[in-house]
Amino acid sequence: METKEIKPSPPHPLNSEDQKILADLCSPDSETNFVFDPKQSPANILRSLYVATRAATWLERRRDGLIQVIGRILSVCKNNPDIYQTLGYKSFDAFIKKHVVEALGMSKSTLRDAMGIYEAFPDKPPSLIAEIGVTKMNLIRRHTNSDQPGHMAILEAAKTQSYREVLKAICERENVPSGEIDRAVIVIQCTVAQKEMFESFADDPRVRSMCQTEDWGLILENMIAEVGAEWLQDVAVAG
Repeated sequence: METKEIKPSPPHPLNSEDQKILADLCSPDSETNFVFDPKQSPANILRSLYVATRAATWLERRRDGLIQVIGRILSVCKNNPDIYQTLGYKSFDAFIKKHVVEALGMSKSTLRDAMGIYEAFPDKPPSLIAEIGVTKMNLIRRHTNSDQPGHMAILEAAKTQSYREVLKAICERENVPSGEIDRAVIVIQCTVAQKEMFESFADDPRVRSMCQTEDWGLILENMIAEVGAEWLQDVAVAG
């Protein structure tokens, strides 16, 4: 039996009903599953899928654009201690932990993204960050910034490149294997106290100064390099 190639259908413009659903989906007070009824006709189910994915894409782009805005606000706070001191915080780290993370509910990883991207590209508009996406911008910012010649060519290319394509281009430019650049996530089972101990250590300004970075992965690498050889030597001597 011959199989026909299925070509993607062209996107349809949103009608007034779709626009209302889209607005409801993007409202913080809405139920995200109300738009879908599994008993609808196939055409309406596909239409629901189209509207829901449009909403998800729009929200993601808005979020990615706001990352630059958040980074700029936090940078201003960091450089003007009187701002957070009015709330009673003696240090920027305490302000971040107690006010932004615990009170405002923003994750530390999002904050690191926001500050890292803004500090690398303070002159770039939020719309550009949204178009490229936070994931790719996080990769790019570790290898170039607004002070580097040719950075705009990298950003322009990243608009249409996938993450893997951006990674490949960086590896080829820097002549390094992808394993030395690509990011990974380690999941470690530990107690809450151990987690807080590591966070406190990795976020300590003295540790960051010693390691010349705020990147937890690089701090962990420095820790292993610092104590690894000593521990193995101690084991060899004890054996």
